[in-house]
Formats: sequence, C-alpha cells, structure tokens
Amino acid sequence: MKKIILLTISFLFSQLAFCVAIKVLESNKASLHNFSGGNYNVSNHIITVNSNQFNTNTLTVLSGSLMTTAGTYVVLGGISLPSAMGSMALWAPGTTFPNPSPAKLVDFVQWGADNQAYLSVAIAAGLWSAGTFVNASLPIARSGNYGSSGASEWWSSLSTVNYSFEDFVQIGPIPFDHQLNFEFVQGHAFTSIAIYNLLGKLLIELQIPQDATMLTYQTERLTNGIYLLQLKTANGSVLTKRLNKK
Repeated sequence: MKKIILLTISFLFSQLAFCVAIKVLESNKASLHNFSGGNYNVSNHIITVNSNQFNTNTLTVLSGSLMTTAGTYVVLGGISLPSAMGSMALWAPGTTFPNPSPAKLVDFVQWGADNQAYLSVAIAAGLWSAGTFVNASLPIARSGNYGSSGASEWWSSLSTVNYSFEDFVQIGPIPFDHQLNFEFVQGHAFTSIAIYNLLGKLLIELQIPQDATMLTYQTERLTNGIYLLQLKTANGSVLTKRLNKK
C-alpha cells in the first residue's frame, strides 16, 4: 500500500512540476507559454508533431527565449505542422520513445480528427479526453486558461482569438526611458508604430521596414507619463498597449 501511494504522489508531482503549455500552433511554428510564477527552461524538451520528434534546442527561436520567465512565451520555428489534421505534444527532457511515459507528457493537442499520435498517452496523463479534438485546421490557439486542458480550451481560428499585444511583439524596457526596443514575431504584418498621449493626440508615427524583426526607437523628447502605443497593419488592424515612461 505504501508503495502504491508513493508512486501516485510521484506521478502527480511530475505533472504539477510542468509550468509550460502549448499556446499557438501555425503551419510553420509553435508558441509555448510559461504560466508559472517563475522561470521555466524549455531547453532539451521534445516536441512531437504526429510521430516526428524535435528537440527544442535544435529549433529556431523566432521570439522570446528557451529560458522563459513568468507569463512569457517562446515562438519556435523550423518545424512543419500539417494544417488539416494532426497532433502536437510537448515532452519533458529524458523522454524515451517509442513508448513514452504519461508522466513525461507536458502538454498535448490534436486537431482535425480523432485518434492522432500519442492520444492514448495524453488520456493516461489526464491531459485529453477520448473522442475529442479541435474541430479546425491550423492555425489554432489556446483560450488562455492554462489551469485545464482539452479540446474545449482551444479556439478554431486565430481571427477569433482575443490576442494580447505580446503575442506579436515584445517591448522593453517597461517602463521605458530614453528608448523603446521592439522584437516582432517573424512574418508579422505591421507597417507602422504610433504613440499617443492620453488625450488621443498623435505624438510619434514611425514606419516599420518590411520584414523587420527588431527595431529601436529613441524617445528622449517624450516627457515622463503614460502613453498609448499602437501597432498598425496594412489592412487596418490595430493593437494597442499602454506604456509608462519614467
């Protein structure tokens, strides 16, 4: 009896120790979100796309870092995901294949159809329910509720997701002083940056060079206070973020 209880506790602890989850899936990249209150290192984790295996260290970091901090995410490229149907799983370091342990499974999602690769492991790990899948093709995104797993936690289209500013660009420092640094997700469609005061007056408007992924803008002429920063695309879409200059 003591041995059984010990094994059960060990299994539960291994599941609770994982503080990262799959956030967004597109045909050529995936985002992993750190939902913990501290750092989480996703180095040497294994990603499976269907039955194909990828070590996170060998993938291209498009945005963020493998050493994720609380509430941040990393965007990984260098993988190809089937748009119509498939599965993706994230595994802890040291996972062995072809029969991985459920205790090593960090997160799982299947889309387009049921019975995708490693479904049975996800069910055994308590991360997925039998007979369910995200009824959509890629791209898909998680709702933001990282306290639970399953098909109901995923949105069927990026156009319906309430994305945060940080899903597309990382800005620093915050609060800012004499400059603002921008790191865009690769393949973004932003064309300009605008900064307004709280009365809605346009103070700065800057064009974003095509295919730029990192930019720095000098902000010495702005006085200390609160500003609204907007990113705009050619089709009129706008993302807004409130920033503080110290």
